[in-house]
Amino acid sequence: MRKVAVGVSAVLLLAVLGAACFSIFHLNSSLKTIRQQVGTEGNLPFTLLPLQTVRTAFEPVAASNRYTTGAAFNGKLYLAGPGGLSIYNQPGSQPRPSSPSPPGVSAAQRPPP
Repeated sequence: MRKVAVGVSAVLLLAVLGAACFSIFHLNSSLKTIRQQVGTEGNLPFTLLPLQTVRTAFEPVAASNRYTTGAAFNGKLYLAGPGGLSIYNQPGSQPRPSSPSPPGVSAAQRPPP
């Protein structure tokens, strides 16, 4: 009777160990699959191509004269907004837009007109 109890215990122990090994193997393969999926999710394939300039008859449309900032300096009124900088020489006159700066030169570095 004792041999039968030891044999049944050994068979149950082997079954539990087999189930544990199977569970660990299954968990390991699931984690491997998940790691591969997560690794490919952040990688978006793309092709980097140089852009070529194309000459067209495109004319940009000026933004509206909705001024957001103003300052008086040397007897002139400077108004700035989305459309750029406008300068009033005297009260009641029409504003004249300032000329755009050449490439690489800010408006502060430009000589006065």
